[in-house]
Amino acid sequence: AVVSTQSTGPRYRQELLQQMKEIQKCEDRKNWRYRQTFASQLPHLSELYTTKEVYDHIQPIVLNLTVDQVSQVRQASFTALSKLLQKFKHQSETEYYETTCDTIRTKFANSNKCTYRQSYVLICMELLQDEQYEIIETSFIDKLLELSTDRTPNVRLWVGQSLLLLRDNTKNDQVEKSLLQLQSDIDIDVRHYSTHVNSPSTPAVGT
Repeated sequence: AVVSTQSTGPRYRQELLQQMKEIQKCEDRKNWRYRQTFASQLPHLSELYTTKEVYDHIQPIVLNLTVDQVSQVRQASFTALSKLLQKFKHQSETEYYETTCDTIRTKFANSNKCTYRQSYVLICMELLQDEQYEIIETSFIDKLLELSTDRTPNVRLWVGQSLLLLRDNTKNDQVEKSLLQLQSDIDIDVRHYSTHVNSPSTPAVGT
């Protein structure tokens, strides 16, 4: 384990927060597996803290890891971010959830960087794989559908995969319309992955 949770006292929890902040600063490519494991632990570690502490301290760490230079670390952080969104969603106060969703839309879906826009779709994929259809429908579907016409094939490809997971769990007619459009895309990979559901690691088109 990257970090130990054997003790859960107040002093230890504060020390652990500082330790987590130091770990996510380690950008050495050779240590990417360390950051990947760390990212995968964050949802579990978040259970030690209040929702406000998670929002103030752990959420920024997760968001920082979503733009890591190594794709495996980013993917682990997308999974962690999905879990945090679910945690925030189930709280009585919606501020943390709404603000986090807004950050994701602004940072990724509206980005000029195609890798960031692709990351937005991959975050949606994580939510869909967790069957969080309501979260997608209420907070992410509009931008996801917009990206079905993105200029970058890799982005459209992942939108196709996402919509395939969503199509049987939505009443939004635009989902099926966008899928049909993607299935006739000029790019052969987009056409294929908008027709067949594959795991997120399957397409050999880069991450």
